[in-house]
Amino acid sequence: MHGFQGDEFLVNAVIAPFAIVPAGFVRLRLLNGANARDFNLRFSDRRTFWSVAGDGGLLAKPAELVSLLIAPGERYELLVDFSTGQPASLVNDPDPAHSNVRMSMTQQARSGRLMDFRPYASSKADILHLPGALATLAEPDVKSAAGWRTFRLSAMGMNMGINGKSYDMDRLDFTAKLGTTEIWEFISADMPHPFHELAHSLQQRSQASRPSGWLERSGACRGARGEFRSLQPSRIGPPPLYVTLSHPRTRGSGDDGAVRRRVKRGG
Repeated sequence: MHGFQGDEFLVNAVIAPFAIVPAGFVRLRLLNGANARDFNLRFSDRRTFWSVAGDGGLLAKPAELVSLLIAPGERYELLVDFSTGQPASLVNDPDPAHSNVRMSMTQQARSGRLMDFRPYASSKADILHLPGALATLAEPDVKSAAGWRTFRLSAMGMNMGINGKSYDMDRLDFTAKLGTTEIWEFISADMPHPFHELAHSLQQRSQASRPSGWLERSGACRGARGEFRSLQPSRIGPPPLYVTLSHPRTRGSGDDGAVRRRVKRGG
């Protein structure tokens, strides 16, 4: 991403902390609070771990991973098995999506240790087994969707844009019907792009290498395209309600690229 990247990693405001954990399954809640850095996370011994939840709640079942890409503002919950008693470090690898061009616009991608986990055999684990199922998530029904929209995320000079436009508070980009479901397709051809949906949830429908589930407020389009199921609010106050899909360059520049829509009652 564009934007300033610091030269130290902080976990809960501490440089290279450690945690004493039970010798069993441990649930980790992750939030990328960085301004502009994508984290490409894995464990030092390359052990398997499982994603069980995202921004919008539980996944249908645990998603087995060996690494996890997490963009600014994104949240994930993981299950990590420390039952062998072997310590491990959570580390960051350079984001494979960073190109030489992008690296010239910011600091070089940095890898390194984020924190250490030290299992303690006498500490009782609250989670004894990996669950087989977590939640019932309705599969997106493309045929019943009220519409299909495409959003092309791109850089426009030093700013970001959606469908070739920067944000304009006085411009209304489209109108959606209250209580309907739409399929939104995000296309990112040049670099990974974060986006933030303000007012309702998106259900990730397809995107390689990322666990599918509900996104409450934020997501990221990595690679060529990703498809998401957009559920319009079922209840709103006095009409009309105007909400924004934001495409920031960094967490500090949310108005660089955005579309503004109206959610209305009736047809």
